[in-house]
Amino acid sequence: MKTMKKLSAPIGSFITLTGRIAWSLCIIYKNKFWR
Repeated sequence: MKTMKKLSAPIGSFITLTGRIAWSLCIIYKNKFWR
C-alpha cells in the first residue's frame, strides 16, 4: 500500500499538469480560430 501511494502521488500531479496544459492549449486554439 505504501509503495502504491508513493507512486500514485507523482502520477496524479503529472496527470493534472498535462491536463492543465491540454486545457490551456484548447483555449488558445479556440481563441485563434473562432474569432
